[in-house]
Amino acid sequence: MQGPEEARARGAMSAAAARRGGDAGGDIPDFSMIMINGGVRFAKRNKVTTGMWIFGLVLVLFATGFQVSHQEEQTYNRILSKIDYKRLDAAQQQVYVWQHKYAQSKGWFSCDEACHENYENLRAAQDNLYSIEKEFASISSEAKQTVGIFSEYGVQEVRELFWSQFAGGREFAQRSSWYDFIFMSISSMGRDESLVEFGLRLIVNMLLNFTIGLIGALVGFYYYLWGVVAAYQPSFLLAVGFFFLASVAATSLVAAYLAGLYSAAAGTVFVAAKIATQSARLNDDARRAQDAFLRQRPHRD
Repeated sequence: MQGPEEARARGAMSAAAARRGGDAGGDIPDFSMIMINGGVRFAKRNKVTTGMWIFGLVLVLFATGFQVSHQEEQTYNRILSKIDYKRLDAAQQQVYVWQHKYAQSKGWFSCDEACHENYENLRAAQDNLYSIEKEFASISSEAKQTVGIFSEYGVQEVRELFWSQFAGGREFAQRSSWYDFIFMSISSMGRDESLVEFGLRLIVNMLLNFTIGLIGALVGFYYYLWGVVAAYQPSFLLAVGFFFLASVAATSLVAAYLAGLYSAAAGTVFVAAKIATQSARLNDDARRAQDAFLRQRPHRD
């Protein structure tokens, strides 16, 4: 049978464990309140920025462009049918052929008569390809002018441009994070580093990689966007207006993605820290209860 001292000690340990366990369960949701309160304070202090961000997300979700009429679609397709893709493929093939011949004929530091001839043929093939591409780009621009940049065709082309840039930035971040994981794993072998410290360093590097990758993708989108807009030959005011709206939408989406990543990372660190703290408290309570039990237990000589 258990003595009264042992029963009291075990009861104290159980009560402490229950109390700490209840605290651990209640502390974790505090992070959501911190994020909500922080978001509300930021929105109140930066009303214009918050409004533009929400406006950009609305554009991303609902802006699909004006529907093209049947006549405009027929005109668009009729103009595009002037592009001879077989001619373009043949010109590209000629460039590949002369590139191969030139690479095979030139030496490390010299170029004989045959090499020079192949080089001139390569230059001629490249000039021919450039002129064909310029001609077809003009035809494509003429067709796009019939539907307009604010049409469903223009909006869809800009969406495809953004997602291609976004995917490139995300792939860069994922690849860089994978390399960081490999090299950090190797470098940590000779260091006295805990698993928690390793995880924190990995999370910080991952956030840095995604920030660099997605901001770089956003800059690339800005760079190529004006070329897409100009291809539809809008007026200057329409071009500037569309560029502004597309930039706001793209920036809002990237900001939302990064905010989600940072929030998820902060939440993971917060929960892990709380669990570690509560575990340490439970161990400390158990040790104190055990010490109290040993002190109160009668000794037999």
